[in-house]
Amino acid sequence: MKSLVSNVEIDSLILRMDEDLQKLERELERIIKQYPRYIDSSAEKLSSALDKYYQAH
Repeated sequence: MKSLVSNVEIDSLILRMDEDLQKLERELERIIKQYPRYIDSSAEKLSSALDKYYQAH
């Protein structure tokens, strides 16, 4: 049975998603630095969640 999506297409999609995630992470870090007093506890939770995500992947 022929796959509808090739491995090359899947790899390309995953790479694009990873690049987008990195851009979002940089943007989020910029926002956290800009407004730290409003989101201190959330920043800690988010940082912990990001660490867990990267350890899992």
